[in-house]
Amino acid sequence: MANIKQVNVIERIQQFFRQGVSQRRIARELGVCRNIVARYAGKTPGAPCRGWLSFRPSDPRGGSV
Repeated sequence: MANIKQVNVIERIQQFFRQGVSQRRIARELGVCRNIVARYAGKTPGAPCRGWLSFRPSDPRGGSV
């Protein structure tokens, strides 16, 4: 059974995608990996992420991505 939070994220990805929002922006807005957005928006993902809701890592130099 899917986690309620996961289902909510998937629904929001699909909603944003139908509205014409870019996959990069969806990923940034929801804090998930772009590959997750691609998977649930109906596109073929690139390289796999670590975990299904991988959050974007911080810049190793101390800044944000």
